[in-house]
Amino acid sequence: MDPADREQPRPKGSRVFTVLFVVVIVLALLGAFTLFQRRSQYQALAKETETLAIPTVAVMHAAVESAEEDLVLPGAMQAYVESPIYARTNGYLKKWYHDIGSRVRQGDLLADIDTPEVDQQLSQARADLNTQQANANLSKITAARYQELIKTDGVSKQEVDNAVGDLEAKVANVKSAEANVRRLEELESFKHIYAPFGGVITKRSVDTGTLINAGNGGASEQLFVLAQTDPIRVYVSVPEAYAPSIRAGLGAFLELTQYPARNSRAKWCAPRSRSTLARALCSPKWTCRTIMARCSPAVTLRRICR
Repeated sequence: MDPADREQPRPKGSRVFTVLFVVVIVLALLGAFTLFQRRSQYQALAKETETLAIPTVAVMHAAVESAEEDLVLPGAMQAYVESPIYARTNGYLKKWYHDIGSRVRQGDLLADIDTPEVDQQLSQARADLNTQQANANLSKITAARYQELIKTDGVSKQEVDNAVGDLEAKVANVKSAEANVRRLEELESFKHIYAPFGGVITKRSVDTGTLINAGNGGASEQLFVLAQTDPIRVYVSVPEAYAPSIRAGLGAFLELTQYPARNSRAKWCAPRSRSTLARALCSPKWTCRTIMARCSPAVTLRRICR
């Protein structure tokens, strides 16, 4: 018999045992890995629990706060003085010398008005004054002559009284003519428009050749608008809770939107009247309206917009 024929086949039970053994080993390894992983998680959780169990306290040291309290409020900025300039005489605008944005000083010439009618009226008034002065001079001579003649009974008392009365009337006429001349001279002087104070021209409404009517009523219109921008007036509405703390001379800082990095010192105006610091609360916001003044030599404002 051949030796290969004598080799007997391996039993099936040994193969099954081998497979089961491998499966058991794999399961044991997986179990050991799972136990190790859970143990690590338990240890991490225990460590975190111990850490969180320790209370964390924020410590603050008591300190005395500053007595000052910042109060930020909006305000409306306006020129300290703003005045429209009208003509006091009729005529035509002859020439203007300053335009919008020009800085002027008090007494600077702004414009000239051509006033032919007023000029002729002044000439007529001066002629009338000369006539009245001549009549008064003649009456004075006549009255003096009659007073000498009455000493010799050359004239009657009635004639002397008439001469003296006529002299007094002529003197009154002279004074009236002089007053009329002064009135027309003052009226003619208004042909030159001068700046009443120093500031900035913010509006010019007329041009060369424009018909000028005197006054600020009817068909007349303003020639210029002049604004004094140094110092500047700032209107601030203070809430009710802070209104009692506001007093004249109290300092403040003024910050402009166009100059965010430039703070200017200001102060509440010393009241020239009770209206400067309103001692009343305005409904419905219940605020007290106050005024601050700020000197602005470094800031040039070409126009103050309302």
